Amino acid sequence: MNVRDLFPGYYQPTEEDFTELWKECVFSFDTNVLLHIYRYSPKTRERLFDILQKLQERIWIPHQVAYEIHKNKLTVISKQFGAYKEIQKILDGNLNIGSLKDQLVKNYKNHPYIDVSQIIETIEVAIAKVKKDLQVTQEEHPDLVKDEELWNKLIDIIDGRVGKPYCQDKLKEVYKQAEQRFKDLIPPGYKDIKDKPIPDRYGDPILWLQLIDHAKTENKSIIFVTDDKKEDWWLEHNGKTISPRPELVQEMLTEAGVKFYMYQSDKFLEYAEDFLKLPEQPEVIEEAREIREQNTNYVNLISEARRLNITELNKLISPITAPSPLFLAELDKLRTPITEPSRLLFAELDKLITFAELDKLIKPITEDLRLNLKESLRLKPLKELGLNPDDYKLP
Repeated sequence: MNVRDLFPGYYQPTEEDFTELWKECVFSFDTNVLLHIYRYSPKTRERLFDILQKLQERIWIPHQVAYEIHKNKLTVISKQFGAYKEIQKILDGNLNIGSLKDQLVKNYKNHPYIDVSQIIETIEVAIAKVKKDLQVTQEEHPDLVKDEELWNKLIDIIDGRVGKPYCQDKLKEVYKQAEQRFKDLIPPGYKDIKDKPIPDRYGDPILWLQLIDHAKTENKSIIFVTDDKKEDWWLEHNGKTISPRPELVQEMLTEAGVKFYMYQSDKFLEYAEDFLKLPEQPEVIEEAREIREQNTNYVNLISEARRLNITELNKLISPITAPSPLFLAELDKLRTPITEPSRLLFAELDKLITFAELDKLIKPITEDLRLNLKESLRLKPLKELGLNPDDYKLP
């Protein structure tokens, strides 16, 4: 027998394999992906709906996933709306004009070329505008608990395409099976032991076994789309995701006799765009990637927080708000609306306001500061302040 056939999980499918898979497979989606309808911006959400509708006849959702989207729906919606208050707190904490003003006046009030009062005024005006814009956006935010247009649209797509639940006797059997799988580190699900209580920790094994059962019944290969980034779903090497866990590919082949592959949401949107010959929308794929990374960072941060006491957690986050001795360098950082430390902090909000929307709110600050710096420094070379001009080019 061909070695590749003996160990299919360790070999990347060929281009011909992928073509055949996309033409014949059943598409299934994890809870986190379906609930992105509440996380995506309207444009990205509409592209997701468009793809789901075009693939509708080939979609099948495990009962476990259907149960989880109903269970978690209100939580996701609440986090969306709660993000406004949290973002306000973050802006207040990171753009504290009082502390900034004190430092500027104390250190640069008598600078021969820098107009400190002008800089302070520019920042104050920009911060006020950002807060006002945020308030307006909050007032326009739809009440997705009462207005169920998005939810109904999703349910219309998956209606009649959801698997049956396991009976109580079967569930008890699966719980025991899952515990043994956890002990043997058989994917998926064993990474949820520490973070989820019983019976929530059994969600992934139930989902997985329901996928296998459906593949057996239909004799169809499965493409599963998930934004769960944990190692009990994906094979990783040196921090990079390589492929689905080989054990999953092998188990699906052994138990159901069919092929299995997985995509993260942004990759699925990218390949579905090509498969369905849709107009290219790279910004949609980029937003989906950012949302996926935000959710991953959120899960990682919460998991880390459970292992840290408050003092240690404050040390972890403190570099975000710690003032820099070089004010100009700090201002230059604001030219990039969301830095890597900011991504970590914003991950706590589950990123229910997209980077694109947040960029729109922060852009006035960055643009005004850039213009102000250009005017303030027109007679003072950056190098005299100990900075490399090539690193701080102003328009």
